[in-house]
This record gives sequence, C-alpha cells and structure tokens, in this order.
Amino acid sequence: MSTPVPRAARITLAAATLLLPVSVQLLLNSAWSPDLPDLLPSHWSGAGPADGFTEAAALYRTCLILAMICTALGLAALIPRTLPPGVRRGVVGIAASVAACATATWAVSAGLTLLAGDPRTVRLGAGFLVVMLAIVYGLLPAILLPREAAAEPARSRLEQPLPAPPGDVSSLSVRMISPGMLALGLAVPAVLIPVTLGTSASGALLPVALLAAALILAFAAVRVRADRDGLRITSVLFRFPVQLIPAERIASATAETILPRDWGGWGYRILSGRSAIILRAGPALLITRGNGRLFAVTVDGAPALAAILESARPAASPETEDPRPRTP
Repeated sequence: MSTPVPRAARITLAAATLLLPVSVQLLLNSAWSPDLPDLLPSHWSGAGPADGFTEAAALYRTCLILAMICTALGLAALIPRTLPPGVRRGVVGIAASVAACATATWAVSAGLTLLAGDPRTVRLGAGFLVVMLAIVYGLLPAILLPREAAAEPARSRLEQPLPAPPGDVSSLSVRMISPGMLALGLAVPAVLIPVTLGTSASGALLPVALLAAALILAFAAVRVRADRDGLRITSVLFRFPVQLIPAERIASATAETILPRDWGGWGYRILSGRSAIILRAGPALLITRGNGRLFAVTVDGAPALAAILESARPAASPETEDPRPRTP
C-alpha cells in the first residue's frame, strides 16, 4: 500500500517544478553562450530555413525575464490563503506553462543554431514539438499541488472580523478574485512577446507587455477591508494598496448592484467624477467621497462593509451641515 506524499512535500515539489525552467535556461546559457553567434533564428514561415532573426542577447534576456516573472507569480500563488485552491492550481499551471515555453523558445533557437553552425540555415523541424511539449509542462506543478480538504468559494472569501476594543467599530476583510483577469494577465506577455520576436517592435513591446500584465494582475485579485480607519483595498498578488479612502473623507457608503458596462468594463476604471474596481457584475460597495466623487468596488458582503464604513465616518460637523435656516 503506497504512502501518501505529505502536503509540505507536494508544495515543495510544485515550487521546484516552477523554478526548473529558469534554472535550465541559466545553466544552458552558461554552457552555450561562448559558441553562440550574434544573431539567433526567431521566426520560420514554413518548413524552410529561418526568415527572421533576433540578437542573441536580446532573445535570451526576453525569454529569461518572461520566465522569471511567471515563476515569481507561480511561487506567489503557492503562499497559503493567497488564492482559492481551484484558482491557485490554474495560476500555477499557467505560470509554469508560460515559463517553460519561454525557456523552450530560447533553447530551441540556440540549440538548433549550435547544431547547424549558421543561423541562416536553421530549420525548425522537431523544435516545434519541444515548444508544444513545454505547454503541457504546466500540468506537472498543478497535479503536484495537494488537494484541499474543503473547497472554498471560487470568486471570493469573507474573512472573519478582526477583534476590536470595546466601543470600537468592527472590521471586515473580503477577498475578491477574477479568474478571467488572472488568465489574461499571464496571457498578454505569453502571446505578445513570442509573436514580436524577430521584428523591430520586440524591444518596444517587451516593457509594454510586462507593464500591461502587471496592471491586470494587480487588480485581478484584491482584498477589500473596512474598519474604523476607512476603506483599504490591497492587491493580493503584489501585496500593496491600490486604493485608500480615509473614514473622514467618506460622505456615504451604500451597497449597490452594478454592471461592468455601466462603468467602462472590467479592472480599474476611471471615469468623469467616478472610479471603480470591477471584477464582475453584481453586488458592489459604493462610496461617495466628501468632494462628491464616487468610488465602487464589486465585492461580496457589500452591505456589511457599507455599514462598517457608515459607523466609522465622523458625524457631520457644523461646517458641512446645510447652511440654510431651518423653519421652527
């Protein structure tokens, strides 16, 4: 009878498989770089020789950066309680696939060039299968991840209110996740970078693709917290605040039902007189600031969050009350 692999060991193995593509690329580069020419093939139109070329250093750097970013995202997803189990498995698998594809893209180009001796005579051949197999590599860490005893909600998680001193307002933290935005954030560099390799636009599109991916991923999973200090929204993956609204700047807080099309789509939206973090259609926390601007975030538990913020905001001062004389 086989003995189950301990949970910690499975997570360690998954982390090792995430690190493997970057490690392989670093090792191969140290062994191959002295013999590589200045240009490497990066595009083939068919079964013939390569018809597009990229500077060897640029191709190596681009593939390595992409692999390292995906590896970092995959390792971040392994942190306990960062993502729900199903989403975490998907993020880890996609990150490993993209990292492996990046390493395979460079390794195939460099390896075939060393075998051929001249980058202009390199034919892709079986190298295409190597890149395709790299996509399947993402299944390995996804399978290695341990199964959770109990499934968590697929899109959100309401965390227990933190203890508060007597007489203080309560606090509530809610985690919201958009699996679609997570997949899109990984897909942007995975698609744009390989497509532009070997073209004059590759150098300019690399930082653009990485910045776009970072912005999407920053808002793909957020933690919404309401307490006596006000509203704080933090990126789950990058662990930095993306929105802070102090309690004294909140004029009102309500729970509403909103649609992405009414706010300009998904993600972080900035419109005239209002802004929002939209991860789905449905319940949302709507805040009116003291200056009249609106801010919304789609989140479960919106009524509870609104109630906390309403109790936390200071009572209207004489300066903010209606200045018109009252009728006795």
